[in-house]
Amino acid sequence: MGFTQGTSRALQQIGEYQNRQKPVPVTPATSGRSSDLAREPQEQQKPPAKPSGGDGGKGSEGCWGLVGKGFATALKYEKQLSEYASTIPYAGMPASRKFDNIMGIPHAHGHPPNAPPPPPQPLPSAGPILPIPYVSCADKTLINGSSAARCGDLGASVWCGSYAPVIEVFMGSASVWIESARAARALDVTNHCTLKPPKPTTDPAIYLPVGVVASGSGNVFIGGVQMPSLMGLALGAAVKTAAKAVRIGLKAAKQVAKTGYLAGRAMINAALKRLARNSTFFTLLRFQRFARIVGDEAFKKGVMADLKKIASTKWGRNKLNSLANKGQRLEIKSVSSIAPDRPMMPIDDLPKGPCAWPDNFNCQPKYVDAPNSPWWDNRGRNVLPMPDSPGPGSGSTVYYDPGQSTPLYSGGQKFGDAPSDVTLAHELNHADNFAGGTYTPLHNRDGNWNKQWSDLEEFNTVQNENAYRGERGLPYRPKYF
Repeated sequence: MGFTQGTSRALQQIGEYQNRQKPVPVTPATSGRSSDLAREPQEQQKPPAKPSGGDGGKGSEGCWGLVGKGFATALKYEKQLSEYASTIPYAGMPASRKFDNIMGIPHAHGHPPNAPPPPPQPLPSAGPILPIPYVSCADKTLINGSSAARCGDLGASVWCGSYAPVIEVFMGSASVWIESARAARALDVTNHCTLKPPKPTTDPAIYLPVGVVASGSGNVFIGGVQMPSLMGLALGAAVKTAAKAVRIGLKAAKQVAKTGYLAGRAMINAALKRLARNSTFFTLLRFQRFARIVGDEAFKKGVMADLKKIASTKWGRNKLNSLANKGQRLEIKSVSSIAPDRPMMPIDDLPKGPCAWPDNFNCQPKYVDAPNSPWWDNRGRNVLPMPDSPGPGSGSTVYYDPGQSTPLYSGGQKFGDAPSDVTLAHELNHADNFAGGTYTPLHNRDGNWNKQWSDLEEFNTVQNENAYRGERGLPYRPKYF
């Protein structure tokens, strides 16, 4: 409340200043005769020159003039209402000035130095009335050489422990006014810790945060029953309402901006998707936004060279875009970075060779028991994958070395090679299955089948590898091993 009353007084004084004509300077007469004292002001009273400009002074001065007139009108009605209260008998009290003391009822706050331990310990709330230009204490009215204090003036408490220890003179005289505000006297009621700190901090006072002006002039007494500033109360309510409206407006604007941002991002992503279907450049652009290549510059350049080959094919663009759409974590590292004690996986191509490693091995589709199914899981159950029932997706790490062909062996005999881009395409297919929750490490009961394939996951992945090989003009891979 003190802040709003101080703000209203500042606006009021600015408006009154703009409306007020400049006083006529009076120079003391050299002869000291009364005729000279009377004549010199008349000679100096000249019509004020109109300000330059075509608006006749109705620019900023006119605007602040209207503000001043509005406050003057409100103050006029408040004085009229106060006349009824001024008839109530009330003893004259010492007039208050700047730096006069304010004493409050001890109260606490829910943090040090008041707490812990519970319950919070109340501390005194005391401090001086502070002179703040346009906000607190009279600018021109002096009482015993000190600026007069009024209703709405502010002070500071240095003891209660508040984050914002602001004190406000809440009451003043109903019949005596000093520079458009009620005169403050000793024993006038004060509010303590009225200024709220910025959010998200909250600092409410525990117990009653009120007090009184504790000192004043010893030879100047002001009467009139205590009253608050009605204009300050009204302006405070208006400011709260306006602030609430501003907060609602800002929240709505933020939501609109967020909606616009999300819509714009969705449009950009949709445009990138459309472009990526047929563009190597945009496919790699989308892929690089989420995939991370870990290694030195030579390793990164080699990986990008293989990714460009993959993205130059329709199968490759679809696979890289599928990974980008799923958005799971993906890192590409050298085989040399595999931990020496890492256990083998069913989908390892060679011991400590190129492979894909999921973050979570539960990224498998849902299975249904099928006694006649040729497929069995790691627990020996005959199962079938349920269609369109993927499990939870998982991020993964792909290990391979660019520029190095992977030899393919069967029964100890080499039957082919996989260039490094083919190896990367093979492992990225595994990563895509991990990300989509379609990893299927199922085994087959057919002994002949098991001689060529380790599990259903590798069977499906080699079929995808062959689709890529076909677009690259490379020989097909007939088996996994």
